[in-house]
Amino acid sequence: LLDNCSSRLKMTHPARTLYTRDGELIQSWDDIERDMVICVSMGHDFITQKALPQIIVISAVTSAITTRVVRKGSIVQ
Repeated sequence: LLDNCSSRLKMTHPARTLYTRDGELIQSWDDIERDMVICVSMGHDFITQKALPQIIVISAVTSAITTRVVRKGSIVQ
């Protein structure tokens, strides 16, 4: 199933983890019901739609700080 998800969704990295719509980890075929929504992950933790904007803001701030440090000639590790 993971291989099929990777190819059909044209993922840049292989699918590694499946979650239910509520964020519960799917560990076996018994956890999957007919017509249920399955969330596919490349190994990252489940992120709710509510938390996503906050993560994007954190990423943007981190990127801006990194850009400023690099422009001043410092080495970022």
